[in-house]
Amino acid sequence: RPLMALSLPVARPNDRPTEEEIRTFVVEKVGKEWRSVCTYLGIDQNEIEMALFNNPGNVKEAFFSLLVNWRNGKVPNRPVTWAVLLGAMENAGLAEICKNIKRSLEKADLSKRSDPTEIGNLRSPQSSVSSEIWHPLVDEYFDLCQTILRSYQKEGEPSLNEL
Repeated sequence: RPLMALSLPVARPNDRPTEEEIRTFVVEKVGKEWRSVCTYLGIDQNEIEMALFNNPGNVKEAFFSLLVNWRNGKVPNRPVTWAVLLGAMENAGLAEICKNIKRSLEKADLSKRSDPTEIGNLRSPQSSVSSEIWHPLVDEYFDLCQTILRSYQKEGEPSLNEL
């Protein structure tokens, strides 16, 4: 069965997961399906056995080390993106965990954009964010931030557009 890539909210599908995100969002959530996830990522069975050997009695650490190797490009012909990782998890039967991860990533992305100047930069035509991965919630969030800032603007001060 071919690897299915999932679309992620906000600007994350093409992002490379960090080691911390791998541990927090994947390793700590995946149970007995961890081998299937590795297999769908193209990790060789010998590598899986070696990771178990190197981490005796600690399956989570073995799984983490395999995902870090994948993240660091040690699995040939596999892109290192959230879309690929979540696609492997979906194929391993972990659709509910994938939904939770996507929600968590979306919340993290929106909280990172709480600085109105950063949001303004993201919406500018010079933005490096591709329109293919843009999410409408970011526009709504931007508009909400502008409304809040305008409510705090004192009479006679320059408007947001004048700054």
